[in-house]
Amino acid sequence: MTRRSYTDQLAEFVLSTRYEYLPHETIASSKRIILDTTGCALAGLATESGRYLAQLKTTQGGAPESTLFASGTRLPCAATSYVHSQAANALDADECLLNRTHFACCVVPPVLAFCEKLGSSGREAIAAVALGFDIAARVSLAMPFYEVADTNEVRATQIQGYSASVFGVAAALGRLHGLSPDQMRHAFGIAYASVPAQRPHWLAHTAMTKYAMFAAIAEAGANAAVLAGMGFTADPATLDPHREFWRGFGADSCDYESMTRDLGQRWLIDETSFKLYPVARPVNIVVDLFTQIFRQQGLAMADIEEVVVRAPPSRLTREFAEKSQPATTAEAAFSAAHAIAMVAAGIPAGPQWALPEHLHNPSFRSFMQRMHAEARPEWQQTVVDQVQSGGTYLRVPTEVVVKAGGRTFTAYGEAPRGDPGNPLTTASDDELRAKFKEFAAGRIDAKAIERAICEIGCLEQAPDVRVLMAALA
Repeated sequence: MTRRSYTDQLAEFVLSTRYEYLPHETIASSKRIILDTTGCALAGLATESGRYLAQLKTTQGGAPESTLFASGTRLPCAATSYVHSQAANALDADECLLNRTHFACCVVPPVLAFCEKLGSSGREAIAAVALGFDIAARVSLAMPFYEVADTNEVRATQIQGYSASVFGVAAALGRLHGLSPDQMRHAFGIAYASVPAQRPHWLAHTAMTKYAMFAAIAEAGANAAVLAGMGFTADPATLDPHREFWRGFGADSCDYESMTRDLGQRWLIDETSFKLYPVARPVNIVVDLFTQIFRQQGLAMADIEEVVVRAPPSRLTREFAEKSQPATTAEAAFSAAHAIAMVAAGIPAGPQWALPEHLHNPSFRSFMQRMHAEARPEWQQTVVDQVQSGGTYLRVPTEVVVKAGGRTFTAYGEAPRGDPGNPLTTASDDELRAKFKEFAAGRIDAKAIERAICEIGCLEQAPDVRVLMAALA
């Protein structure tokens, strides 16, 4: 008996999995992801990069198939997917799976755009998001992301497979379009042939593209599904070993078995982390610990003489700590000093952190000079052990020391708020609703915000996703 190929298994899984097969937890996770991602996209549209994206696609025009958030402009589905996917990552406040990368920003906007065009139900949208996220994550996680250097330092590999998310987009939209298994295999092939190339140096702080052009990834996946439905063909075995697709993503190996292991049993969307701050995931715990001290001790910005962040030695730690004078939205998202300054200034976590008047405020910049980092080599093995056993890490020993008024306050932790599976860190529904309100404020009115929250909360009951899209516009 011939074993089914990996491409076959993934294509058939996407097309045969009905909404009713999804675990209750996965349905809830999918709705939380939809809420969080749309909130991030709404806020991202107001950034400089978001305005450029919207201007580009609005100028190009096209068939009025789907709605651009906030403005209500009608554009082709691929165009709104392009704009919303990049905007959702603009502030770096979107979810992050296993401290590796983002998948929802690529998957959620195209699903909502095409559900609007097709008049799909809320259940169809939820299933498409859960399945698209799962495929994107499974293919991406099959390739190494972190490695342990000869110096026993954990570092990101030189090139990472962010663009592999395109397979999740093609899967989700292929499902919505009712592709056959053969067409879905071709959709994967078209997506692979269309997706942007990988590039090194994922911490491109000063670039609006940051570490990936999610706009182009989403658009490539959307076009792949539509073309496959038309009859366009490509390699129907792209994800199989003899094709070595992973080389196109800059990886040096691929664990093929992991792509289909526990398929339908383990849903990776349940394991992703939510960010409660618009900063890179490794900075979140620093903000948590500083906020804990700042609030418990009733401190003010003027009281603080020095802030010391202690963490295992790594390139990431150094770059986050040394970015003490961010000048752009992208730089702010990677600056621990800027995030701490925003907390000390009492500015709510959200789009306001990236406003020019806050980025260039002299008093805030002066405050940032009071922060520095100290490497703790003795803590490094905790991270190394996790990477060597599972390819990634969730716990990072971190300590924040605040000196104020002649006193010293210390807080220690290993996992930031937003990580799932732990009652002490899991983001609550109330926290995610509050985050959505903060991010959507000023983009849509208060009644629309409440309506959108309500519509997503009971999305499985919606006969047509267009009601939600109307609220988001």
